[in-house]
Amino acid sequence: QDISRLKVVSGIAMCSLSYACFYIVVKGSMHISAKGRSKGFHLLQPSMRIFECIPMTVSAFSCHISAMPIYDSLGSKRSPDIMLRV
Repeated sequence: QDISRLKVVSGIAMCSLSYACFYIVVKGSMHISAKGRSKGFHLLQPSMRIFECIPMTVSAFSCHISAMPIYDSLGSKRSPDIMLRV
């Protein structure tokens, strides 16, 4: 199947996410400059739980990266039923 049409949708998704991030940063900055920081706000909260987060994040990215080679390796066996499993 041709997946080149995803290029446009991916571009739109990246623009949407960039706009959302920009909006959050700007509105948050405006709120902090108008009302100041909350007394309970901490910029960094060191925790040992970071060692749980890092493997999950790396695993999520490696899973997405390996999806296309798996798809290519299926060759002529690319039936809709098999593709649901990938």
